[in-house]
Amino acid sequence: MRRALDEQIADTLQVISVLLVFFFAYFSYAVSRYTQLSEERQRVEAKLNRRIEEYASCRKLLCLALLATIPLVSLLTPLFVRVVQNWIWSNAVRTGLSLVYASILAIGAAVVLLIRKANRSIANMRQTIATEKKRIEDEKRERVEK
Repeated sequence: MRRALDEQIADTLQVISVLLVFFFAYFSYAVSRYTQLSEERQRVEAKLNRRIEEYASCRKLLCLALLATIPLVSLLTPLFVRVVQNWIWSNAVRTGLSLVYASILAIGAAVVLLIRKANRSIANMRQTIATEKKRIEDEKRERVEK
């Protein structure tokens, strides 16, 4: 029973190892792009509109990363449950699977948080654009009234 579980874990990890490489690379790119965007703040309307588009595309990347998380978690969850039910600390294969599973869950949570932050940034930039337009219109009205 234990040997069969270890073999199933090893087989599963071999299958998803390539997927994990792309998954972590994709996530790293999305996070670095988000960080780069959040560090650059500009106030001009045209630049803000471009920023909104960039944040929206980054949000799409993050959503795709989240979508990649779902099949990985669904593939590993039944196996992880079996590992927990038959836990042995000294078994490196089981411990490795547990660490991979935990890191995928952590990355999924981080992606969700980054998507929420991107949504807030987009909303803030849209609000800034609306406020700036209103200010410009008010200044024009004041000039006309004088």
